[in-house]
Amino acid sequence: MQTEKLLLPRWIIPLEGDTEVLENYGLAIENGRIAALIPPADLKNVEAKEVFELPDNVVMPGFVNCHTHASMNLLRCVGPDLTTPNWLTKCIWPIEGQLMSPEFVYDGALLGGAEMLRGGTTTCHDMYFFPDSAAKALREVGLRVVQGAFVIKYPNAEYKGEEDALGGARALAARHKDDPGLSINIAPHAPYSVTAEALQASMRLAEELDTTWQIHLSETEEERQNAIKEFGCSPVEYLAKLGCLNERTIAVHCVALSDRDIGLLAESGASVVHCPVSNMRLGCGASPVVKLLKAGINVALGTDGAASACSLSMFEQMRTAGLIAKGFSQDPTELTVNQIIRMATINGANALKLHCDVGSLAVGKLADLAVIDMSQLVTMPVLDVLSNVIYAVEAQCVHQVWVSGSLVANIQQEKLLRPDRGKLLTKSNIMSWQNRVCEILRDDFN
Repeated sequence: MQTEKLLLPRWIIPLEGDTEVLENYGLAIENGRIAALIPPADLKNVEAKEVFELPDNVVMPGFVNCHTHASMNLLRCVGPDLTTPNWLTKCIWPIEGQLMSPEFVYDGALLGGAEMLRGGTTTCHDMYFFPDSAAKALREVGLRVVQGAFVIKYPNAEYKGEEDALGGARALAARHKDDPGLSINIAPHAPYSVTAEALQASMRLAEELDTTWQIHLSETEEERQNAIKEFGCSPVEYLAKLGCLNERTIAVHCVALSDRDIGLLAESGASVVHCPVSNMRLGCGASPVVKLLKAGINVALGTDGAASACSLSMFEQMRTAGLIAKGFSQDPTELTVNQIIRMATINGANALKLHCDVGSLAVGKLADLAVIDMSQLVTMPVLDVLSNVIYAVEAQCVHQVWVSGSLVANIQQEKLLRPDRGKLLTKSNIMSWQNRVCEILRDDFN
């Protein structure tokens, strides 16, 4: 067998079918796609133009961060120890009101995209203002991107209102139809911040464009109770009544759910995105992930933005998801390592309708890979590969990241190949943004 590139790691986690870990197999790449997973005995028959020796490394599918606001990396960890309403009104909205611009979004997304890539994420869904600027930065870093066309009823720096935003969404999709690494979906903010008419119109647009539809949903018990007062039903029931709960729907957070809500989500074919770190930091609680999975719902993982989650590490999301499920249920068998690693990879690909190309390592799929160095102090000894990846590995253990068969990050050489680390930090003007954010916070709190 001849191939362009051959990776020779100690372990491979394919996530095709079962969660078997392959040891001493090779992974062949041809034309950006996986050409073969080669058993040890057959490696002697392989000729490759490039061979990558990866002893003590795991090769696994790149993470799919199914929900983030990458530009909010410029607001990292803002507003500690505040309730969600105070966090929004005293920190996020004042800052966004003064700083929101294509430059803010671009610089923040460049920083956020680099953090994701360095942590083994190869695909992300981003939802924020000025999506053209965010998508440009995330693609420059090297990520595969599903960019949400943001819809909200309040006038903002980009659009006068919902009708304007929906027109912008259609134009956004048209502008980027020829980039194979970038797709556009429709992303209304939440049931309480988008009118019923615009929610329905945005779903019709998603159907017309044959794309997915992502929304923040039932993030807190307060939101749920407010919906019952305003709409006469829960947020989940409200979407169902509007015809906005179906297999295109990606419902983010889903913390405050009744059994009826879970039944409706299951019947609809919608996916749920669990953002455990963000929800816990803001005191929202945790999504009943085990119940959702038992109901047959596709559950993915997302980081949310660094303003609330403080980092964009999918390792942190996996670990926290597992600990929450086991700790609150007092049952260590709940949310297994097999379920968790799928939530971070193939389940996210399923939610975004990218599963034919990414999310697992199978012949014919795109070679989007995370290579993890298991010889670090925090990971040795490796007694159970999956358990180590979820509960021991830190983002700093990532060795290489590949997207479409191209090496886009070689972390242990401190190199992001598009752009390099020095250019990134200069371009983002981090200290300048930091000073401006601090000034706004001082003015607002004084």
